[in-house]
Formats: sequence, C-alpha cells, structure tokens
Amino acid sequence: MQQKKKGFELELLLPTLTPLADCKLKFSQLEYIKEFLIIEQLFIVEQENVFEEYKEDIDHIRGSPMLVGSLMELIDKKHAIASSPL
Repeated sequence: MQQKKKGFELELLLPTLTPLADCKLKFSQLEYIKEFLIIEQLFIVEQENVFEEYKEDIDHIRGSPMLVGSLMELIDKKHAIASSPL
C-alpha cells in the first residue's frame, strides 16, 4: 500500500482565496448599500407617520355632520326643501 501525502490532501481541501483588496471593495460596496437601505427605511417610517398626522387632520376638518335631514323637494339647482326628524 502506498501512503498518501497529508500535506497534498490538505491543499486540495482548502478553498481558494480571492485577493484581500477585492474583498474589502465588495465589503465597502455592501456597507454603502446597507446604509442607503437604512436611510430609505427611516424615510418610509417618517412618511407613514406624516401620513397618519395628515389623515387625523383631514378627519378633524371634516368633522361630523351636525344634523341629518331628508331632501323633500328640489326646486332648482340652488334651492331645495329639506326636513329633519326633530
């Protein structure tokens, strides 16, 4: 039987490494994208909060109807007869 060389087998099992500069470049690009996505997420959350505030303001301006009535007769485009249950 032949004995296998341990060092040679170990070389075959190790992954090939890319240059360190390429790894740092890729890392910095991914960090830039991550920062951009964080800023975008903060912007979206802020816009949702602003939207809720605007929605509350619109509901406040609309208010609730003071009195509900029924249209009895339409006289012309600007005049009508209405009645209320009170």
